[in-house]
Amino acid sequence: MIWRHRFRLWLRNLRLRVRFIFRKAAVEEELEEELQFHLEQEFEKNLRAGMDPREARRQALLSFGGTERHKEQVRDARGVRPIEDLVQDLRHAARQLGKRPGFAFVAVLTLALGIGANTAIFSLVNSLILKPLPFEGGDRLVQLWRRGEQLGRTVSLTPTREMAAAWRRESQAFDAFAAFDEVEFLYVDGEEPRTLSAAAVSPELLTLFSVAPVVGRLFSADDAVPGRNHVLLLSESLWRTRFGADPNVVGRSIRLDEEPYQIVGVLPGRIRRIFEGGFFATEPKELWTALPAEPDGGWSSEPYVLARLRPNVSEAEALAELEVIQAQLQYQGVDAFDWRPQIIAPADALNADLRTGLWVLFGGVAFVLFIACVNISNLLLARNLQREHEFAVRRSLGAGWFRVIRQLLTESLILSLVGAALGLFLAVGLIHAVAGSLGSGIPELRAARVDSVVLVFTAGLAFLTASVFGLVPALRIRTTAPAELLKGGGRGEKGMPRQTLLRNGLVVTEVALALVLLLGAGLLVNSFQQLLRVDPGFEAANLLAVDMILPETRYPDRVARLAFWDDAVGRVKQLPQVRAVTWARAVPPQLPAALGTVVIEGREELDDPDANPVHVGNWVSREYFETIGLPVRQGRTFSDENRVDFATPVIINRTVAERYWPDGGAVGSRIQLQSPFNPDRPSPWLDIVGVVDDVKAWWLGDDPDRFQFYMPVTQIVRAGGVLIVRTAGDPEEMVPLVQEQIWTVDPLLPIQEAYPVQDRLMGTVARNRFNALLMSSFAAVGLFLAVIGVFGTISLAVGQRTREIGVRIALGANRAAIVRTVVGRTMWATGIGILLGLALALALNRFIQSLLFQVRATDPATCLGVVAVLGTVAGLACVLPSRKAMAVDPREALSEE
Repeated sequence: MIWRHRFRLWLRNLRLRVRFIFRKAAVEEELEEELQFHLEQEFEKNLRAGMDPREARRQALLSFGGTERHKEQVRDARGVRPIEDLVQDLRHAARQLGKRPGFAFVAVLTLALGIGANTAIFSLVNSLILKPLPFEGGDRLVQLWRRGEQLGRTVSLTPTREMAAAWRRESQAFDAFAAFDEVEFLYVDGEEPRTLSAAAVSPELLTLFSVAPVVGRLFSADDAVPGRNHVLLLSESLWRTRFGADPNVVGRSIRLDEEPYQIVGVLPGRIRRIFEGGFFATEPKELWTALPAEPDGGWSSEPYVLARLRPNVSEAEALAELEVIQAQLQYQGVDAFDWRPQIIAPADALNADLRTGLWVLFGGVAFVLFIACVNISNLLLARNLQREHEFAVRRSLGAGWFRVIRQLLTESLILSLVGAALGLFLAVGLIHAVAGSLGSGIPELRAARVDSVVLVFTAGLAFLTASVFGLVPALRIRTTAPAELLKGGGRGEKGMPRQTLLRNGLVVTEVALALVLLLGAGLLVNSFQQLLRVDPGFEAANLLAVDMILPETRYPDRVARLAFWDDAVGRVKQLPQVRAVTWARAVPPQLPAALGTVVIEGREELDDPDANPVHVGNWVSREYFETIGLPVRQGRTFSDENRVDFATPVIINRTVAERYWPDGGAVGSRIQLQSPFNPDRPSPWLDIVGVVDDVKAWWLGDDPDRFQFYMPVTQIVRAGGVLIVRTAGDPEEMVPLVQEQIWTVDPLLPIQEAYPVQDRLMGTVARNRFNALLMSSFAAVGLFLAVIGVFGTISLAVGQRTREIGVRIALGANRAAIVRTVVGRTMWATGIGILLGLALALALNRFIQSLLFQVRATDPATCLGVVAVLGTVAGLACVLPSRKAMAVDPREALSEE
């Protein structure tokens, strides 16, 4: 068969090529011996034909067309020439870089900074935005919400039981539904009680996540039946730390919230990454319990609802189907409100500010990498000037321009690969540093990973950068004739106008990109500083908050709960470092919120278009305002009588009091709070007894016009609360002492969380700190690289024109004028770069505006400051080359001439 013959030939040639590559010396020796054998045969033939020995030898050589030429023809026939050339290029590039280790070190370090920063930010973007959830069908998993317009605001909530049940029964767009809720359990381990973070999940959720237990089993449908759901899955970390990785733990019972739960299995550690990297970004879960299901298919607790789209079904098609089902529910009167379904993908579930910030940072580090490439292009241009004679000789001896350019690109590729490898290590370190330092304030960052996609991205960056910074100087070889290079056309800058223009163009690019980075960093830092200057409205320093939830089995009613809080406050107050103690339902920046309107007695319902319908409410004790340092501007605080009578006093914030009672008549007035979800059931009439300053209820940039009210915590005593302690020193040092006093009241009560309020308040601006810190770091790197570029350009210009400068000085030229001529062109390029940078920043400012607080993207002070810094630093970069130009000795220059 012909194909078999061709296959044998192809296999034989492949074997010869592989043999030549790995046994080149032996093959070359065999080729030499074979050629000599044929030469001897031809030589003897010529002797027999009557030729003299010299002529016989000459004719034998002529018959082969030259031995070296014949060898080359044999090598070409074997098809190994491209491989040989590549190996030769690599060896030559390594030798050239080894001759100039300083240049190689600077180039590799520059690339490592640029590629490392890009790899780190891409890892965050990929892990949090681009990458689907790490299991089969993860790209089709979505979260279902209900959305509605309430008081002019769009509100998104988890679906009601009826919605979830109807969607689950009637929808054909999804092939699976699941639910998830966050819970906490009291667990007594030895003598110390603790709170375990847990998740109540439907059995379908773990199936969706394609999770296999380490030991035991997953939840079944029977485990979701109410009354049978006291089953438990342990996290692998808890299993190893608390149970010694005992495989016989399955079947054991432990007590959570003083009730028995049976352990049925252990979940692997990767489930934690799914929860952190998907929709949730929650604290690590240590336990999983079964979420009870209702007979109609819903869940009574209104948890998060997840669904997996069927293949080839889009989110728009699924949403349209859910809207039809929801309309039927409203028609049947099941839903009284005009709720609409909402589908959220994992990337959309990420905080909008964080998502925008990541894209802005990704654009910023791309600028850093581009500056690095421009910088190395300048270095290569300078280095290639010293090799022009080498290039000219190679071109004159027959080497094609593509062969020379390929050699230069090989050198660039080696630099890029080494820089990429080092940059990958820098990226891993940067990710761990960012997640470790900012992960508590931004839990989403803990999901960042360096995976195969990131590795491919890094490799792609290496090849891209090699092409960018290697091609610019290499193309000059293509556009310059060998004769021009051999004549030494590069002796003076005037003889090389194209190269001078190219170098100045690179300076313009570097400066423009550096200015955009500096301006972005300046705006983010300015915004962050504005946030830090915000007055939270109370004295957060030296304030300790201790969150607790009283078990209903031991504290079933108001009397028992009040007794505990009174006893705990009294005992903690006795500590020597404690200045004041109180308790409340919450403390800033974690105050409860609700939608509603305010009704003032004697007036119609207020319809203020400027009023924020989102209210902040807190239930506090009498000492609350004094303890947290919240001044009472009018009226009084609560009194002890509020514990026993049925009066309902309320204290409101100053902004609202001044808006609705501009003449100061707030104290003594009465108001009602009306919820849009229960319009027929307003609150009782509330007597305003005092007015206090505004507080930042949720974060430092909170809306100052928000309605804030306070009511006595003794009116409705819930199970949860927070003990607030004003300390004389570091609040964290008081945590063990406060815990000890609480456990003297109830030795089985866990401390949910104990934290300094100041730290929690600063945690609310963690995303702003993250954006400002990273952008400032990248801007600093970009500025450093730009300065190095300006410095290198002027140094190169001075070096090229040393002899010209010496001659002009010998002829009487003014040194200062010569310096102005040398430096002036680069400074003009710097000025043009600044103008272009401002124009580019103006075009991009809309991307950063949403990240700023009380700062405009066109802030004049920041723009002027950045221009001044960049211009000053560029001017300083000119100092050393200028001194070198002024120090040129005319005698040395003339002797060289």
